[in-house]
Amino acid sequence: MLGPLERVLGGLAMDDALREPLDVAHRNALRLLRLVNTLLDFSRVEAGRMQARFEAVDLPALTVDLASTFRSACEAAGLTLSIDAPPLPEPVFVDRGMWETIVLNLLSNAFKFTWKGGIRVSLRQTADAAVVDVADTGIGIDERDQPRLFERFHRIEGAGGRTHEGSGIGLALVRELVRLHGGEVRVHSRPGLGTTFTVRLPLGSAHLPIDQIALVPTPERGGTAARAYVDEARRWLAAGDAPSRTPERIAGASVPGLVLVVDDNADMRDYVRELLIPRYDVAVAGNGAEALEAIARRRPDLVLSDVMMPGLDGFGLLKALRADPATAAIPVVLLSARAGHEATVEGLDAGADDYLVKPFTARELLARVSTHLETARLRRESADRQALLVAELQHRTRNLLGIVNAIVQQAMDRSADLPDFSRRFADRIDALARVQTLLSQSDQADAVAFDELIQSEVAALAGYADRVTLEGPTHVRLSPSIVQILALALHELATNAVKYGAFAHPDGHLTIRWHVDDDDGRTWLRMAWIERVPVGALPAASAHGTGQGRMLIEQALPYQLGAMTDFRLTPDGLLCTIALPLMSRGKLAG
Repeated sequence: MLGPLERVLGGLAMDDALREPLDVAHRNALRLLRLVNTLLDFSRVEAGRMQARFEAVDLPALTVDLASTFRSACEAAGLTLSIDAPPLPEPVFVDRGMWETIVLNLLSNAFKFTWKGGIRVSLRQTADAAVVDVADTGIGIDERDQPRLFERFHRIEGAGGRTHEGSGIGLALVRELVRLHGGEVRVHSRPGLGTTFTVRLPLGSAHLPIDQIALVPTPERGGTAARAYVDEARRWLAAGDAPSRTPERIAGASVPGLVLVVDDNADMRDYVRELLIPRYDVAVAGNGAEALEAIARRRPDLVLSDVMMPGLDGFGLLKALRADPATAAIPVVLLSARAGHEATVEGLDAGADDYLVKPFTARELLARVSTHLETARLRRESADRQALLVAELQHRTRNLLGIVNAIVQQAMDRSADLPDFSRRFADRIDALARVQTLLSQSDQADAVAFDELIQSEVAALAGYADRVTLEGPTHVRLSPSIVQILALALHELATNAVKYGAFAHPDGHLTIRWHVDDDDGRTWLRMAWIERVPVGALPAASAHGTGQGRMLIEQALPYQLGAMTDFRLTPDGLLCTIALPLMSRGKLAG
């Protein structure tokens, strides 16, 4: 893997779009090589099959070379790296490869847990040993955790390092390799003040197996291992250091949204980000705490989070999101290298919407992101519709109660006796009932067609419908709260037409015309109610023009609906005009 990748990267001219994924593959091949070598070395040590090749080396010079490889990473992180390794009076017998693993593991560990200050590597000689200290000003280690620090696979819960990555056997391997040299490694640490690892190697070769002492120096290995450690350390730098990029969405992307990618591995963050960015807005964070800060600034539509991260891990982030009503509904997909049914169940039980096991294919990730974003969109729309329906129901109920109360008061004021009150009240309630029937039958829950309202009032004129002419468009729709008031006005006009107007004369006729037009920057629905009888035949004209219907038209409609009205009696009948302002063509404001 490494050979062909290095050949391509080193020998071919290519643009950044091609070089970037190859660089990622190369870095991760080096990480894989380091991990495999670590596991193999540890298994050999445990099995007693580790073959060392001890040779007399200039330990200060070798240590300086190894420690210096971390200088660029320390500078990028704002840390100092000081190396104090004066010449020793005599060479020290070490296995070069093992010493490289020891020093690089200790430096990598110091870099991971040091956020400010620096790292110091020092070497000195005592009467019988060479002593190397790797000290840092990092977060330190609690005293209760120090006895288990060199146990394989032991992790310190909640350690605030730059990453949660690692095999958990680095320090265990360091101790075993130091023991193979006949030496020992100790740790001294104080929380918040830093940690010092001290490696002591006996001088001379009497303590070493004679068949493992080399007389010929080992050839240089080319620094591949050191490069893998340093490249990995540089990738632990904060997620915020990544350059921002304006998303270039694919045309026709069906589910836009903001996706927050949370992972302490920079390569994984960048990989997932590059997969998503053609379709969505993407933000990144290096751990759960950074993610919560990002969410406070801008609420994402979906969170993709690694499980194992330093500080606040994926489960902690999930718990914090679900505990806050403002973020509880955000879909969360957990990403983890922990495979198996139990791991998946644990993630789902914790409240995750999905659990995706690494490694995953690009198509699988994109499909799941799209599905969860679409599902979240439908949930939001459903919740919004429910809230609107509840608000509309409350609004309708308040309006209806107000209208019923007004009907009761007006019927009481104008009734001669109880039977008269009962008739008046029943007539007006019937008019309201017709409106509610229209609302329940409408294909739009928030509107009633004006022509349907007119037709319902005409249908209620039993025996007179054939003497009515309707002229107007069918596309005009009115909101429920308005149609209730207008229906009462139409009902009063129809009732008066039967008692005193067009239908009180055998030759009388009613014409209702309406249209929509624009005037003075506003759109209006204009209706004309025209009653015709033979000249001079209109009975009780004064009664026709002074009742509850006229009051509703001349007072209630302008006050409640912003309407303009005109009500006039003529020798041959009645002309009533009503102009209602519309929000937009076809739908009444309010």
